[in-house]
Amino acid sequence: MAETAAEKAARIALVNKKAADLTKAQAESDRLAAGGKTAGDNATKATYKDVLKLTTDSAKLLLSQAIEEAQYSGKLSPTDIADFIKKFQSEASKQMQIVVKNAQDSTSTGTSAAGTDISQTIASYVTANFPTFFNAKDFAKDYIWSKVNFKDEKSLGGNALTALSQARGIVKDFHLLGVSDAEVQIAAKAIAKGTKSVQDFTSEMQRIAMKEYPTLTDRFKVDPTLTTKEIASPVINMLAKTWEVDPATIELDNPIVASYLRPGGADGKTPPPSYAELLGRAMNDPKREYTKAAHDDARSAAISLARAFGGGI
Repeated sequence: MAETAAEKAARIALVNKKAADLTKAQAESDRLAAGGKTAGDNATKATYKDVLKLTTDSAKLLLSQAIEEAQYSGKLSPTDIADFIKKFQSEASKQMQIVVKNAQDSTSTGTSAAGTDISQTIASYVTANFPTFFNAKDFAKDYIWSKVNFKDEKSLGGNALTALSQARGIVKDFHLLGVSDAEVQIAAKAIAKGTKSVQDFTSEMQRIAMKEYPTLTDRFKVDPTLTTKEIASPVINMLAKTWEVDPATIELDNPIVASYLRPGGADGKTPPPSYAELLGRAMNDPKREYTKAAHDDARSAAISLARAFGGGI
């Protein structure tokens, strides 16, 4: 979801205040390191760790929103909350240091307006160069998703299960041998988080399919959404009609379908069999014998033979 103007203004205000606090803390640290002392120095211990300080309550609020969005069914312990706060503060401080350093460099090289204090420079610098400066909501979201275990399907929420089903379906439609379920689970997590789209994953799988099905490469290149199953659909539909079965019951590893998708092995140089050849194989397959059409043909043949011998049929 895009950041609103109000949210951006609030974020910049927070950065401005915290940047000023950080600058003051750093100046104090530098002065103490140089040996300067005044009354109250022993009580002044401000450091980078005070930047964007997160309380337990605010941490719980951030995490609760992330839990709801991810439909996470697990429970966070006090240890988890403390771990989140520690990691949050570390990353926030790290990013703030980068912003402050760049802003200070900008001031020292004269690129900021004369008379402008460092906090104003930092606020301006963040607006222009760090528009996505430390998104607390995203950090909480990533923390919760790191705890979602896609190997334990019973623990997954609806969004995660849907993403896993989608990812597995895509791999199945490409009929890929070189993609493990563990890789599918990683992709499903990214899809559920929103960091990868279904289309992105489809394109990734198509690139793998080009290597596994070299004779189909040119057809794949025409459409980045085209799957192996879609290419094979005319053959599948022909078999389904010939054998009088549901097309969904015919898999891509069916010998006749496979001979069309991987003709002559993996070199990609042998042309696929013609439609007539495939139809001939389908007609001669034992599955054809159990169809109504086959029974009708047999009955017609029997009647014709009886008539040929003078039968009164």
